[in-house]
Amino acid sequence: MVTFMPVEKLTAHEETNPQRLLEVRTDIAERGILKLPLLVDRVSGIILDGHHRFQALRDLGKKTVPVRLVNYRSSAIQVFPRRCDIPVTKEIVLGTGRAHQLFPEKTTRHVMRSKQRIANVPLQTFN
Repeated sequence: MVTFMPVEKLTAHEETNPQRLLEVRTDIAERGILKLPLLVDRVSGIILDGHHRFQALRDLGKKTVPVRLVNYRSSAIQVFPRRCDIPVTKEIVLGTGRAHQLFPEKTTRHVMRSKQRIANVPLQTFN
């Protein structure tokens, strides 16, 4: 289920790549839709997936963003490292987000039993 959250209630755990951010922001602005909501831990507000989408929406002036809230502690969600030199666990991800000490971009990969569904949320439906 997609819901909307104020951007100030959300916390990143990874940096973004400027070139990729430009591509994502341009795509969202040109299409006028957000295909996928952000994946967010319902307890902490930490973004698990969608850092570039989040920053692109902020850059476009959005004060609320579409999210899919999940229980990050659930065994239905797993986290894997994308980099061999940076270990990751759920606790490390949460600690990194809470401390605002961001991982480099694309450090974590979150896998869920249920696939993220395309939502195609029109930009004009949220502020």
